[in-house]
Amino acid sequence: MVARVFIFLGVLCTGVFSQESGRPPTEAPWNLAPDGARGFGTSPEPEHVTDLLRSEAAADLEFVAGLMESATQVQIFVALAYSRYERLGYLELLPPGEPGSRPPMSDPALGRELENLAKQFGVLLQAPVKPYTRAQALALARMVADDRFRVRAHILKGVELDLMLLPGTLRIFTAHAHGLAGLERGPALSTLASQADLAAARLRALRLDLEALYQPVVGSTQGDSAEVVELAAALTVGDASRIQALLGVLDAVTRKSARMLEQGLFTPRFDLQHVAALAERRAAWEKGARSSREMELLIPFRATGGIGGEIGGVRATDRYQLAVNSGREGLAAAPAHPELNFSLGLCLDFIAGRGISMRYFARFLALRGILHWDERCFAGRPLDAREAYAAWILTGWRPTEAEDG
Repeated sequence: MVARVFIFLGVLCTGVFSQESGRPPTEAPWNLAPDGARGFGTSPEPEHVTDLLRSEAAADLEFVAGLMESATQVQIFVALAYSRYERLGYLELLPPGEPGSRPPMSDPALGRELENLAKQFGVLLQAPVKPYTRAQALALARMVADDRFRVRAHILKGVELDLMLLPGTLRIFTAHAHGLAGLERGPALSTLASQADLAAARLRALRLDLEALYQPVVGSTQGDSAEVVELAAALTVGDASRIQALLGVLDAVTRKSARMLEQGLFTPRFDLQHVAALAERRAAWEKGARSSREMELLIPFRATGGIGGEIGGVRATDRYQLAVNSGREGLAAAPAHPELNFSLGLCLDFIAGRGISMRYFARFLALRGILHWDERCFAGRPLDAREAYAAWILTGWRPTEAEDG
């Protein structure tokens, strides 16, 4: 199953490497990423982006391929960890969600699911005495004794953003090289490049660490230690004094083992060295999300953008302009935020025209994993309302289910 869901990632990778035949090799003057590897730098030019994505130079091809490979490998290790936790019953401890709400294995949001699992473990560790089914009790006991679960939980914080930023930036650059994304010289491009460099450096560290922590997927009836079985039995019957005693001993042993494991890893050291940059990136992304929410409030978006009239006595044109002002401010901080790009495209389509809005729709689709000129990106994939609308703007094609009415 895991191998099958990553076929889609392979399709996206091939779109990144598309080149113009016969174009001479070009190696653009890039700078270094935070870990000292080759990167985009803090002030790339739009023409450098085009040159890189069209280059046939071996160093350029290796650089772009290496970026996509790091992201893909980390996504695979995240999916393998998720599958392992599912087999061990850990996911039974999460609050029940809506049917079908869990993301597919190839979705960066899978990292958020693992973060939620780690948070739930922390809550249960502080207040373990509560009603459990037998399966939940065994799962919690296994988690308490699982030192690699704790280490993964620590280093995977923020991995969803890493897995969104790096592949998303590469796809935006690919769309720009095809003359569609319309990147311009300025702060937004610099921010896009520097955030991608930080994500790439962190993903390279994560790839090495997750490989070192890798464990094969096990069966649900794996052999458990006597301590785990005893703690599970106490949790099942709700023996509070016995739970506290057993959990205290097992937790202390596992904490010590996890600290020893973590000492040999790269990601904790990288995060410590770049704590300010990572915090700044998180704050910038949250600023972009706030701008996106503000735009939603300023304009009651529908999938088709067919919005007019007045709301609260404010003309539609003025509402669109207020939304654009908020969106541009957010985009300067989070240029790879997909919903922000869609909202800006919708507003600018109304006040500036299709020639301006198309670049934002192209970026939105690229960030959603769709290179709209490549039919392979649509194969076997249903489009949501916004994806269908953006595809219609750019190609004139629209699925029947996305029509008005």
